[in-house]
Amino acid sequence: MKDNFSSSGPARLYAVAALVGLSGAILSALGVFDRSARTSQAAAIVNGEGITRAEYVRALTAMQESLRRPLNADDKKRALDLLINEELLLQQSLDLGLPREDIALRKLLIQSVVKIAALDERESLPTEDDLRALFEKERKLFSPASTVTINIAAANTSEMALTFQRLLADGETFKDAAHQAGLETPNIPPDLPIAKIADYVGGDIRDALITMAVGDIAGPFPSVGRERFVWLKSQTGAAIEFAAVKDQVAAEWRRRREEKAFDSYIARLRSGAAIQISDSLPDPSS
Repeated sequence: MKDNFSSSGPARLYAVAALVGLSGAILSALGVFDRSARTSQAAAIVNGEGITRAEYVRALTAMQESLRRPLNADDKKRALDLLINEELLLQQSLDLGLPREDIALRKLLIQSVVKIAALDERESLPTEDDLRALFEKERKLFSPASTVTINIAAANTSEMALTFQRLLADGETFKDAAHQAGLETPNIPPDLPIAKIADYVGGDIRDALITMAVGDIAGPFPSVGRERFVWLKSQTGAAIEFAAVKDQVAAEWRRRREEKAFDSYIARLRSGAAIQISDSLPDPSS
């Protein structure tokens, strides 16, 4: 019976080895694994860098899954040869400075380090009190999307905007003040999801509405040739219970812990680095 590698030859084998060895190769290049540990239990050593037995076993496992027969001695030799070739290519890429010159590779390496920085935090588990504290602090973040009904008033001049604000201060209603000051009052559909508000009045008013209470009036919000005001007439949305969003709260808790761990990791790197910044940085706008 013909095996799956016979028709594709070395290219197929390289693909298997690359998939198996890529993560280990990147982490090795970054110095994450202790070199002495890699060489003491090495299946092979290439220019002082070890290919671990674990990497070799993973390569054999991947090869076995693609074959329809048991591995023979030639298969095992080919798997190790491919790992050796991969290590040689990796070392050559480092000698050529590709991690700095190749944008895609540079991003891949940085992403790997970001993951490493958060490894310890991914194993930590929040307590029930941790999650409830975050839920109470950021209750709006976990609440279902609410709908709002708003009124908008747009002033074409600063004088009209000041007149409108004075009328409000004197006790006039939003609608009457807008009419007396000559402001435009575009029709906004009622009961819009907050996420949809930006389609009608822009992101600045939408962001303000998130923090407003029913009855609040906010503005002015500058726009092209005008200043706008918003009145939050009503808002719907049932209160959310902790149990219903506990998984979301846990995910957010982990995200914040990982973000904090990464910031600490960067701070340690910067504290031990020699960083010099030029006094004459280029200005692309000049």
